[in-house]
Amino acid sequence: KYYIKFYKGLVYLAVREHGKALDELGEALRLEPKEEDIPSIYSYMGVCFKELEQYRKAIEVLRKAEQHDDERTDVYNLLGFCFYKLGEHEKAIECFQEVLKLNPSSAIDYANIASNYRDMGNREMAIRYYTFALELDQDIEFARENLRKLEGD
Repeated sequence: KYYIKFYKGLVYLAVREHGKALDELGEALRLEPKEEDIPSIYSYMGVCFKELEQYRKAIEVLRKAEQHDDERTDVYNLLGFCFYKLGEHEKAIECFQEVLKLNPSSAIDYANIASNYRDMGNREMAIRYYTFALELDQDIEFARENLRKLEGD
């Protein structure tokens, strides 16, 4: 049954055995899972590839998750992270904005957008987004540190 492979994949993921997790999750997909589980399987595969720093492969499987369910904030957040790591900041921002369409109060995603603007050299937008993120959640330390640095420049 596919769900046994799915569960084993999650167990391997939890203990950071990403290669084994990918094997099990891939096998779960081959065993014709229920439609509602397909985006989750792809999402967890994306996590594995992200942890292995295989960002292009992560993006590939996360896009498949998106095709099955385009309302998953976890998928867009992971996509944004992968694009950020690849230096594709415009694409990263688009993904984080998709999260915000689904969950406008996600402070971390405002901060993630700010980090992309910072790396693109757009100080004004970075400050704006870090400030808004911190208005929503004062505990995002990297946002506070980056805002302090940007305002000090």
